[in-house]
Amino acid sequence: MLGPDHPDTLLSRHSLVRLRGEAGDVAGAAAALQDLLADYVRVLGPDHPHTLTTRNNLAHLRGEAGDVAGAAAALQDLLADYVRVLGPDHPHTLTTQNNLAQWQVGDPSVHLSEGSRGILAEALVALAAASGTAVVQVAGTDAWQTLRQRVARLLGRGSLEREQVELERLDRTAAVLNAAREGETERVLASQEATWQTRFETLLEAAGDDEREQFTAVLGELVEQSRHARVAGGGVSNNAFHGPTAFQVGDHNRQDNHFGSGA
Repeated sequence: MLGPDHPDTLLSRHSLVRLRGEAGDVAGAAAALQDLLADYVRVLGPDHPHTLTTRNNLAHLRGEAGDVAGAAAALQDLLADYVRVLGPDHPHTLTTQNNLAQWQVGDPSVHLSEGSRGILAEALVALAAASGTAVVQVAGTDAWQTLRQRVARLLGRGSLEREQVELERLDRTAAVLNAAREGETERVLASQEATWQTRFETLLEAAGDDEREQFTAVLGELVEQSRHARVAGGGVSNNAFHGPTAFQVGDHNRQDNHFGSGA
């Protein structure tokens, strides 16, 4: 119904890979994930978050299949790309650095540096990623002004001055997306998604327990608002795809799929 390159189709394939690995067919899962990775690179580009996450999962599958050296080499290459795309201090970069160290000593169960694994739980990282995608995909649509105000108010945390700074950042994001030239769209989308994901992760990391619960609720509402806006609008606006989108975050060979805020 949707075609082989639709995001939902690709995510379903990723879920199937995970189930094959959990059923014990690690080699088969690794082979299927290698094919999926090639399609992600073709459809989304080499720097898209889904492509990078798939590379991480493939590296761990290789290691669990017995190719420890291959897993370490793949994570070494992935780490260099994470540093280039997201920067050296991004949680995904730090987690990959820690995973690489684990495979280099030959035991992925060894936690050499708990601090480098990132402060946020996986569910909160997934929420931050979904929220970053929401900002990018709503930019330029009818729902943009409402979401823009809510994001600025959230990140401003009660300061009108900080809220104004965030509004200016959001406006720059919309301008960058609108100005993206043909052939650059996927790279620009990935870069802006990563930028806003990092801002939301920083917000959640710095919050106390009660405040974090409040922020989580607001971000969940923003993601849901984005989903409704895309379903209502569909199609492409300002170079950004506005159709149903799935959010994913990887943990070793596991792939968790998050559809909107209620999944």
